[in-house]
Amino acid sequence: SMLEAMTAMQSSEWLHSQLLRRPPIRRTLEVPSIEPAKDGYVGITMVTGQQWLDFAAMVECPQLEENEQLRFQIGRWEHRDFIRAQIGPWLAERTVAEVVELGQLFRLPIAALGNGSTIRDTEYVRERGAFVPNPAGFHQPRPPWLMSVCAPAPPRATAAAGADDGRPPWPPRENPQEVQPPDLPLQGVRVVDLTAFWAGPAATHLLAAFGADVVKVESIQRPDGIRYSGGMRTDVDDWWEYGWVFHAMNTNKRSVTLDLGSTEGRRAFLALAAGADVVIENFSPRVMDQFGVTAEVLLQANPRLVVARMPAFGLDGPWRDRVGFAPTMEQIAGLAWVTGLPETPPITPRGACDPLAGVHAAFAVLAALSFAERTGTGQLVELPMLETVLNATAIQAIEHEVFGVTLGRRGNRGHGGSIQNIYRCAGPDDDWIAVTVRDDRQWRALIDLMGHPHWCDEALSTAAGGAQSADDIDRRLAAWFAGQPRDAAVERLAGAGIPAAPVVSPSLVTENPQLLARGFFERLEHASVGGALYPCPPFALLAGQDRWLRHPPPRLGEHNGEVLRERCGLTDEQLATLARNGVIGTRPKGL
Repeated sequence: SMLEAMTAMQSSEWLHSQLLRRPPIRRTLEVPSIEPAKDGYVGITMVTGQQWLDFAAMVECPQLEENEQLRFQIGRWEHRDFIRAQIGPWLAERTVAEVVELGQLFRLPIAALGNGSTIRDTEYVRERGAFVPNPAGFHQPRPPWLMSVCAPAPPRATAAAGADDGRPPWPPRENPQEVQPPDLPLQGVRVVDLTAFWAGPAATHLLAAFGADVVKVESIQRPDGIRYSGGMRTDVDDWWEYGWVFHAMNTNKRSVTLDLGSTEGRRAFLALAAGADVVIENFSPRVMDQFGVTAEVLLQANPRLVVARMPAFGLDGPWRDRVGFAPTMEQIAGLAWVTGLPETPPITPRGACDPLAGVHAAFAVLAALSFAERTGTGQLVELPMLETVLNATAIQAIEHEVFGVTLGRRGNRGHGGSIQNIYRCAGPDDDWIAVTVRDDRQWRALIDLMGHPHWCDEALSTAAGGAQSADDIDRRLAAWFAGQPRDAAVERLAGAGIPAAPVVSPSLVTENPQLLARGFFERLEHASVGGALYPCPPFALLAGQDRWLRHPPPRLGEHNGEVLRERCGLTDEQLATLARNGVIGTRPKGL
């Protein structure tokens, strides 16, 4: 359902509250995020503690290093005024281009903001050919995956209604051989998962839910950074096992640690790849080159292998070695430009493009697996996150090219003709309601509920009339909802067929009755954290299936012995040697 899909695109903050023992999160922005420079706004995203320290060095503010709480995104909001006071003068002296260039030297995710008028003119789009002609006379983003052996179909002209009525249907298929269907669609598919943070694990989370055997490969030298990027527990010994996004996106997987910088680690990894169907990673391109396990090496070891790579900005081109996270893509591709109020700076939507990139990656992997099954040929599949987001924001560039219009920020109203916003409700709590009125029937129903107020004259008797007077209608509705208890108002509007919902903290979505009835949350027991509710894929259960989640997220290196014996043929003595040499382990190095 759409509700489940949108909930899946959140970062499972209810797990943050439970695992880190924090109250429900409130409204915040990332700090720093979109900040004013000398000649415009610059997008800044600091995810890891090391990035924060490097950023402090770049902006020449050593005082930002002193408070350890600032190394975590979630700890910066309460210090936002202090942070902006420190970095503001430095940014004000430099142009956006100068800040971006320095950011790249420090390998930090910093970018210029894009919008519909600028997206197609970026160096990346021009040199990578990321937009292609549409037969209707405009340009659109190409599909966000590049395949080394096959390719997506190019845009073709839209067929006129009924143009193919006289064509014969698909030819009949030969009857397939009778085989016993697997319990799950991807049962038997082996995936070696090198991904980290959110986008890549979101892809393999879906593959694992549908039955693939996903082996997550980390190292004790560098565990998946999302294990502790959003905060950490200081009262437990195994604090790296409490990362809430890690928990949400790594159910049904097994964990192996391998130091790919060592000969023994690379040898074991190549053995895993030789027996796998998929290897997937989302490092910057140079990482796999440095390890010496490029797509060419992997395909030589296993010609049927699907090698999926998810770099931020592609495997070649002018931005190849840049660093970027989902908020960086949202800033570059225009999503941030249209988010926020008209009179305020743009706002980064905060990560929605991570799961979006994950869904695209999972789809492309399945397409490449189908090709390999039919032809016996594996291939490299390249999935730049930026191009996924360019597809999500395509309307902005098309609107500018075709109509000369640069879409901007409209708050919660959106760019359609609906009457839409969120409104503060009565009561001592911070209660808000989200309302959308799409047509005359819904508008008349809302007028009826409000008791036919005197200001609703003939000019405002239709939804179109209300939309044309949006500012006045907003004020009128805000005044009315300010006198209504939220939950009662939601029930009355929904009962009248008007789309309405309470605005709640994402930490509290586990109380949503529809999500509970749909079985979106399933409880698992984890050896470190105990019982917790985990998100499922946003689909109804398959026929004969009783649950999506079979195993909790793995502890670091939990399955070293099991997987390396089974897949690589290692003996207990060899495993002990690898552990002594730091090639494998179950604790981050240095602890």
